[in-house]
Amino acid sequence: MPENISGFNTEIDLISSVTYPNGINLTQFPEDTDAIDSPSIQIANARMGLNGDLIVNSVANPIEASISLIANSDDDFLLGRLFEANRAARGKNVAYDLIDLTLYLPNGDTTTLINGVITDGMPMNSITVDSGLKTKTYTFKFENKAFA
Repeated sequence: MPENISGFNTEIDLISSVTYPNGINLTQFPEDTDAIDSPSIQIANARMGLNGDLIVNSVANPIEASISLIANSDDDFLLGRLFEANRAARGKNVAYDLIDLTLYLPNGDTTTLINGVITDGMPMNSITVDSGLKTKTYTFKFENKAFA
């Protein structure tokens, strides 16, 4: 039987401690860029001692996840609001949301990332070279991954 690697029907549930304590569901992903991305992270340092012994130590790094959404979609509005609530600026109150994110894949796999923050986003609409609105990407960093 062939492996189905389709992303069709992928969903994300996101809960933030202040802005969306009841959670939001994200499904409006674009076709022009990676909808969901997570780069590799370093988990250990390895070096050689003077006489060739391998010396290793663990490294703690946050888990990064980026979500791209169709510009001006309802989902983009929701994450734009989360981004703005957590963006620091003079004279502005910051939400300091603590975020949990659960990714549901169509093959039944789920991944839950916990104790995160939103770190990057696009503060306004941009126009692409073909005169359309640019897809927006929001980046999060998480302390850990939950295990069932």
